[in-house]
Amino acid sequence: MKYVRPCSLFNVMIKKAKEMEKREAVGEFSCLFGLNILEDFISIGISLNGRRVAASYGTIKIKDQNIYNIAHDLRCHCFAENVAGIVVGLPGTLKNENPDGAKVKSFVDRLCNTGKLEGLDLNYTYLEERFASKLMEKRLEFWPPGKEWILELNSGVGILEGYLDLYGDADAGAGAGDGDGDGDGDACIPVGSLPLPLDSLCYLPPLLTAKDHQLT
Repeated sequence: MKYVRPCSLFNVMIKKAKEMEKREAVGEFSCLFGLNILEDFISIGISLNGRRVAASYGTIKIKDQNIYNIAHDLRCHCFAENVAGIVVGLPGTLKNENPDGAKVKSFVDRLCNTGKLEGLDLNYTYLEERFASKLMEKRLEFWPPGKEWILELNSGVGILEGYLDLYGDADAGAGAGDGDGDGDGDACIPVGSLPLPLDSLCYLPPLLTAKDHQLT
């Protein structure tokens, strides 16, 4: 699994989609995964076919799991969905890196070092969580108490939606900075200046609940 800059990942997906079209892979689509790595599980969002919008995909359990098993599960889902790239949520601040961000990067390095994700032509990048979409929170404004749990289950969607808002349009990401937490141009992204994509407003994918979130 290879790291690429945030502005490059969307183009990687488009390139893979064109390759599938040349092979006349009818019914097959290239997509992106959005991951939010939490203490007990990984929340996964997936980009929908033909839309610049994300939906909930599921979670992979972390607690009490071997890193090789986690990498194997992720590989299976990436293969099944023709995933071209992964956007990983990165806790961080404007001026310096959050210790939790270092933990996330270390976890991703461990996943890569298992070798389980080799051979899939996978690329990944980071997006600071401060750029995550707030659409999910708006959908839950009128939910009863306890909605924080639902937000965590679906947090991978917010990461991916935030990425697609910034980079899903060829012009939207131009000169916008990185947002990957390396300090190179990150502060240039005008937070809140990019509108939500029309698809995000017209189509609201179902939310995961405690009953149906775990993939394995």
